[in-house]
Formats: sequence, C-alpha cells, structure tokens
Amino acid sequence: MKRIILLILIFLLCISVLEAKLKVRLKNIVNIQGLRENQLIGYGIVTGLNGTGDSKRFKITHQLLSIIMENLGIDTESDIIYSKNSALVIITAKLPAVIQKGEKIDVEVSSIGDAKSIVGGILLQAPLKSADGSVYAVAQGPITISDTQGKNKTTGIIPQGAIVEKDINSQFIQNNKIVLLLNYSDFNLVNKIKETILDKFKNVKLLVLNSKAIEITIPETYRNNYDKFISEIENLEVEPEPKASVVINKNSGVIVISGDVKLSETAVSYKNIDIYIRKKGAFITSSKEKKEQQIFYLEESSDIKTLIDGLNKIGAKTEDIIAILYALKKANALYGEIIVE
Repeated sequence: MKRIILLILIFLLCISVLEAKLKVRLKNIVNIQGLRENQLIGYGIVTGLNGTGDSKRFKITHQLLSIIMENLGIDTESDIIYSKNSALVIITAKLPAVIQKGEKIDVEVSSIGDAKSIVGGILLQAPLKSADGSVYAVAQGPITISDTQGKNKTTGIIPQGAIVEKDINSQFIQNNKIVLLLNYSDFNLVNKIKETILDKFKNVKLLVLNSKAIEITIPETYRNNYDKFISEIENLEVEPEPKASVVINKNSGVIVISGDVKLSETAVSYKNIDIYIRKKGAFITSSKEKKEQQIFYLEESSDIKTLIDGLNKIGAKTEDIIAILYALKKANALYGEIIVE
C-alpha cells in the first residue's frame, strides 16, 4: 500500500513539473526608460610596438606624435618621427546610466592605420566623448589582446582603462512616472506584465503605450521610497512566450531555434533535396524512385527542428539550409522569423 501511495506521489510530482511553465523576473526582460548606457568614442596613439605599428605612409600617426611631443615640451617635426613603434587607434567605451566621477570603465581599442599588430602596446592619454561632444572619460593604459594566436591582432581591450570625469545620474522618473520598455515588441507579453503588476499593486495607475512600453505612476506610499517600488516591480515574475524564430550563424554554422516554429503543407525542391510537407505521412530520408535524390516527408505542423536535424544527417551545408528555410518562409510555409548573422 505504501509503495502504491509513493508511486502516486511521484507521478503527481512529475505531472506538476511538466505542467510548470518557465517564469522570469521582469528585470530580465524589461528596462526602465532613461536608464540606458551611453556610447563614448575617441582616438589616440598606441606606443611601445615592436616594429608592428603604422608605416611612414600613414602620416597622421606621426603628425599626432609630433603634437604630443610638443605638448610635453619637446620641439620636433612629424617627418622626424618615422619609426613603426606606434599606431593610431579608435577607442570606444560604454558609459553606464548611473556612475560617479572617478570610477573606471573598460575600453576597446582598434587600429585604423596599416599597423600589423598592437600587441604589447600602451595607449597614451586620450579623451572619450559622447554624441553631444562632451568629454566624459579619459583612457590610458596597456592593451590586452584576448587572442594573440589568432589572425586579428589589431584590436584589444584595456580593462578599467578609462576614468570617468563626470557624474552621470540619468533622469528616469518624470512626473512621478516610470516607463518599462520590453526588450522586444509583444502585445501578449505586455498584457501579461500589466496583469501581473495590477495583481501586485491593486490601485496603481498603469497605461500601455504600445507593444513594448508601459507607463506606471508611482503610488503615493512609495513617493519617498521609489527604489523599493522599482525593486518590487523588477522582481515580479511572468511567463514569456518566446518569439518563433530561427537564428543562423553563417560562419560557425550554429542554428538556434526559439519558440514554436511550425511548418505548413508545401513542397520544396533544392539541388538534390526534395521536401514534402503533408497532412499525413512519415519522415524518411531515402526513396526507391529517386536513388540520387534525398526526399523528406514531414507532417504538417512539424517543428523546424525535425527538418534541420534531417538536413544535418545528410550533410547539408549551412548555405543549403538557409536557402531551404528562406524558400519555406517565402512560400508562407514557415511560421517564424529567420535571422542570419
């Protein structure tokens, strides 16, 4: 008897696990409008290269070196500095939405001249500006190349290589209101978030602006403690439904399927591959009628993974799979988005 009861409990537990749906916190699928990163850009000179820097033909590097030397009190001419131990680079960085003066951020460095490598180089002091032309950080330091054995030795990073020069405090509360921005447009998900928030905060004022934006008025009880309100909002959980899509990386051949990508009744012929999607049938990879032809029979509403698995089994190349998927999409037989990187 105890054994039977135990089996029943295990069965019920398995059922509950299978029925349980994925829940994610809002903070992982939404952002608060106004709390965003800002891009910084600048240029500078990398020195200390062992003959792998810009050649004499790239004159701007040597002109800038001459200016730097003059600023340091050394009179010189640009045509005198002709060694290949320096390179002109573009510097980029991301400035967080909230950061204080004196904090440090990572920077990325990439050569724009004819340097062969910036491995072992040191970036000289260089200002980083935002789109409005203001300087928000100053970068300097030794460059780290993550893949020194690879082909690309003209890009690198400087961890914590820039010092922030201004306090950044983004204004994300306007008239006691905040706006939640979804990572992607989805009215269904917007509605779920709306219902979840209203279930938690019964009398909160909430307005759906569009398929990815929700405006929320901070309740009176939280006006002096807005951080607590936002924290509670971010920790609410919803059940998102992934957008049906197929992401293909042409270089690596990696294929990622998201959501429920289905196929409808159609037929596709490509090179030596024939695909028939029918209401009834079985999935096979050979045919007596056409020995040289690879034939696939799929049932309507089959998922895309079944097709891709079959194509992989016969050794189809990535470009072949892309062409077939695009053909299915164009024939309105593939329900989902195709993204090729």
